[in-house]
Amino acid sequence: MVMTPEQIQAMVAAAKAKAQATAQALHAARQQQAAGAGAGAPSGPPGVASTGGALTAEQIRQRAEALKAKFQRVSAAKAATLSTAAAAAQGTAATGAVPVDPRARGGLGVDLSSMISRDEAGNLIINAVTSGKSVKAPSFATAKINQKPEPKKELKLLDVPEDFTDPEKNPYYDPNLAAAPRERRARPLKFAPKGKFKSIANQMRAEQRIDQLRKEIEKGGQANVQEEDLQVKDGFTKREVLKDGVEWWDAAFLPNKTYDDLENGNAKIETEDSLITHYIQHPIPIEPPNEAAHAASAKPRPLMLTTKERKKLRRQRRKELLKEKQDKIRLGLLPPDAPKVKLANMMRVLGQEAVLNPTEVEMRVRQQVAARLQGHLEMNAERKLTPDERKAKEAKKKEEDVSKGIYVTLYKINDLSHPQKKFKVDRNAVQLGLTGIVLIYPTFSMVIVEGGHKSINQYKKLMLRRINWTDNTRLDGTEVSEATIDNKCLLVWEGQLRERQFKEFKFITSRTDAQLKETLARFKVQHYWDQALGFKEDDMLGAQVTL
Repeated sequence: MVMTPEQIQAMVAAAKAKAQATAQALHAARQQQAAGAGAGAPSGPPGVASTGGALTAEQIRQRAEALKAKFQRVSAAKAATLSTAAAAAQGTAATGAVPVDPRARGGLGVDLSSMISRDEAGNLIINAVTSGKSVKAPSFATAKINQKPEPKKELKLLDVPEDFTDPEKNPYYDPNLAAAPRERRARPLKFAPKGKFKSIANQMRAEQRIDQLRKEIEKGGQANVQEEDLQVKDGFTKREVLKDGVEWWDAAFLPNKTYDDLENGNAKIETEDSLITHYIQHPIPIEPPNEAAHAASAKPRPLMLTTKERKKLRRQRRKELLKEKQDKIRLGLLPPDAPKVKLANMMRVLGQEAVLNPTEVEMRVRQQVAARLQGHLEMNAERKLTPDERKAKEAKKKEEDVSKGIYVTLYKINDLSHPQKKFKVDRNAVQLGLTGIVLIYPTFSMVIVEGGHKSINQYKKLMLRRINWTDNTRLDGTEVSEATIDNKCLLVWEGQLRERQFKEFKFITSRTDAQLKETLARFKVQHYWDQALGFKEDDMLGAQVTL
């Protein structure tokens, strides 16, 4: 056991004190024994017993010798400890190592147990467990944080039986999962044939020439449109400019385009090729468009009542139905209705039963209330239309609206390049069941829609009220065009037709004047272009548009 010098000195001092106390007790015992031999009545000192349960002089002497031997062992251990410390100090000085405190302490600076010591080799000696045998110090970290991670155990492949290596005998083999290594094939050099890139370049040059010609044609079409705009006034195309104040309706009767022909008798009034004859034209009377449809769908309108009068009639009708039901109940034709009990009138309706067992009554009342609510919801669900029924109902309403007459409106828009406004114009027309055409031209755009009266009125509100035509910002906040355009939508004309001119609603872009007229001629609506071309905003002043 390796002990510190302080521990050794303390043990030596304790052994000296115990030896002195034992010597004094032995001396006192001898004196009492001598005095007792003369008196015949021994009385031992306190703490020392006599014969028959007390220590004898021989036993005290043996204990004193044992203490002396222990003192000698302690002194020898002290001398050995001091010599070991001196040798360690010399070795540290020679090697330059840091001196180590010989005291063994725990984590809180507590000394090791007195039952544990170390031998010269530094091994632990646990006296109470190993009976003085040395135990080697552990060579691994005891704290969890200082321990090294254990190496992962590697899986060892066992010998695979031949049944599994053979695909025909292996029941788990899937030929679809077998990924055979791909063989790398040598790729030979591929040379381009002679003149390949020249032909590509010539094709690109031809496409550029076609684009350039297309742009020139478009510019020429815009120039023609500008010249045609100069010839338009008051909604009609200007005719040949006549001199001397000759009106255009008189020019057909004047060969020289002057009123002097009347004085000279050259006017074509009574000649054979004159437009004036003695015949009177009687036009065949025709019925107004959709007159037959109006007559078939005409129904007598009910008397218009105020809100107060309608409520009064409803009260009277419901009162009569309730009275009729009560009469049937009195006659036994119908079972009486169960009382409509609620939490508010539970005590008044049930009375004594609610007082005797209020918990059960309340639960029953809540169940009745929930049952009535569930029945109400189920009744509403039964009356609710399915998606197919709702679509059929909307289609039927549109057909009824169209059966009353086909109405058409013509709009003129300065700029319809904004994608959001295009979407609104197209989507609303399709949803309202309208047909027509949107003609996009370099100078302005024209919208023609036709359909039922109700749908036309809703579309008119969209075009003239709801859409802000001056707003050119996109959804992401960017401007569609940097140039500020005084964009607006004008209602050029509205009227009624006998039948539809279009089968669907679509957009058509016309770059040239010829292309535009060809498109309108296909639908037989060339006159719409003349009206829109000569229409000005001043023509709407003083006119009230009915919306």
